[in-house]
This record gives sequence, structure tokens and C-alpha cells, in this order.
Amino acid sequence: MTRKLLPLITIIALLTTGCNLLDTNLPTDPDASENPSDPDGSEQPGDTEQPGDNEEPEQPKESLKLTGTIIGSKYSVDYDNGNAQSTTVNTKDNVFDGKYETYFASFDRSLTWVGLD
Repeated sequence: MTRKLLPLITIIALLTTGCNLLDTNLPTDPDASENPSDPDGSEQPGDTEQPGDNEEPEQPKESLKLTGTIIGSKYSVDYDNGNAQSTTVNTKDNVFDGKYETYFASFDRSLTWVGLD
């Protein structure tokens, strides 16, 4: 079985959203059927049950949180204070806090980065 390598940014995004990179059900053959339950493509529209028909909704899988020391660009932007340079709001810590409503707003326009050591 041949596995394709994912770019590092994709791996970080998948891990922070709780995706399992070791999932063995991922398609590896680009010519594989898009519907694994219908390999020959013979199903017709309406042949299958719709999601939610007589079944409980799938519960989200427990996500794994990345650990380590947060490193990277020091300064962020405080949008509520006239776009001032800050080390207290919109910081690099927000990248790994697991919340969709927080973010890192870099003060610098380029050469900005965040990572874990």
C-alpha cells in the first residue's frame, strides 16, 4: 500500500481539528470508487437511506490536543486599541487553545510563525 505524504500545515490543521491521521479507511487509490459501499457504481439515487434515517447521529470523536512549549513570533495586533502592537491579545497561544473563535493576529506582515517545541 502506498501512502501519500501530507504537507506539514495540513497535518497541523488535521490534528487541531481532531482528525485521525492514522485512519486506515482513507482512500489511497485515486481510481477507487467514491462510494466504497458501491464499488461498481450500480446504485441508483434513492436506493440508499439518507443520513439520519432510523439511526442515531454519530458522536464526534475525542480529539487529541497537541502539547509542548508554544514558540514563534512575539508580537500580535490589538484590533480594539487602534491596531496597536500587543503581547496580551490575539497571541500565538490562541493557535493551540482549541477554540474556533480565537486566533493569532501577527503584528508583522511577513516572516511570522507559530509552532510547538
